[in-house]
Amino acid sequence: MKTWPDCNDSSAETSLQIRSPRIRAFAWFGGMMLCLVCCAVPAAGGTVRLPDQYYRLMAAGVAQVQTHMDQQPGVDLPALEKEPEWRHLPYAILAAAVLYAKRDPANSHYHDPKLLAEALRLGDFFAGQNEKGIFAPRLDSDWDTYMRLEAYRLLQPE
Repeated sequence: MKTWPDCNDSSAETSLQIRSPRIRAFAWFGGMMLCLVCCAVPAAGGTVRLPDQYYRLMAAGVAQVQTHMDQQPGVDLPALEKEPEWRHLPYAILAAAVLYAKRDPANSHYHDPKLLAEALRLGDFFAGQNEKGIFAPRLDSDWDTYMRLEAYRLLQPE
């Protein structure tokens, strides 16, 4: 299958495979943002402010990551990411950092020491995986590194 079919090639297949990890990550991130917006639509006439829903969803995601990692102590990153829904596990560090660092009336986790501890635990875990040579060979490690650096920027004042 061709990645980008030639418009003049009558034998070109009509489906498109996205092979670039950056484009896939961008599409995944765009899909997540669309889901967040759709989840913020009020149900049954109620009103939901987007920031409220955004912080609630991030907190729920961080809690899922905590549970997932606690159930498998000492496991490495490839083992954690075997299941497709955990493929972008390093992105969780940014959610924990945002919840800890961003002051907003909708963010009940602002300066919650548990969130700081979780962000640091995730950062230490990913740094350890990098030192073992496990982190960088993955296809989207550049995006994962960006998430770690952005989380560090948010937490740097601490």
